[in-house]
Amino acid sequence: MLKIINKQCLCIEESIIKKIKDFLIINEDKIKIIDFYFSESIKTVHFNKNLPEYNNIFITNMKDTIAYIFDGSRFILTSKDEVINNLYNSHLENIEQFLDEAEIPFI
Repeated sequence: MLKIINKQCLCIEESIIKKIKDFLIINEDKIKIIDFYFSESIKTVHFNKNLPEYNNIFITNMKDTIAYIFDGSRFILTSKDEVINNLYNSHLENIEQFLDEAEIPFI
């Protein structure tokens, strides 16, 4: 499944979608809620001025194709698409782990 965020095309693994669908009775409203909280979790963790320890990603201009990632000592120039996909995939892994461990629906 393809997901578009800020005009970036992202791939969602079918196995994760299946787990979510198996766990919840999916309808359009629930998908919108999940999408909203998913996007907000990325913003809250990685772009929150109150949590500087997680501000390790810097995108100077959304129209550019570059981004910077902090490697512990300095910022490294990298592809914005790669950064966004890695962020998205890492949050998907957290969601997948939660769904595996959860005993009751969260929505």
